[in-house]
Amino acid sequence: APVQGTVVTASDTMKDSEGSNNVSNKEEAAGNTVVIETKEGLFVVFAHLRQGSVRVSEGEPVNVGDPIGEVGNSGNTTMPHLHFQVQTHKDFWDPDNRSVPFAIGDGPVLRRNDRVTGLSSTTQ
Repeated sequence: APVQGTVVTASDTMKDSEGSNNVSNKEEAAGNTVVIETKEGLFVVFAHLRQGSVRVSEGEPVNVGDPIGEVGNSGNTTMPHLHFQVQTHKDFWDPDNRSVPFAIGDGPVLRRNDRVTGLSSTTQ
């Protein structure tokens, strides 16, 4: 976990795809997910996690460094990867939900579609 907070969503029953996958139900687009609510009232989302890998449960407190789950290929995806997002609402599809820029450590503030590899980021 990159933040201290409380797990408000934890799911990992969706099968991983062997390649590209497009789900028809938008509620399944993020695949297996964990959402952590921070003490500031923001929500940290981890999506496309590997089936069966989630190590936290709804209502559980987490601390920085706690294991959350493993990168997978669930939901709408073209390859295994982690979708990480900070947002204003728990529900990914809430019409009032907004993404919040964030920085990792002392690095740059990341914006939509920035790609993080190792210790650097590149914009796609």
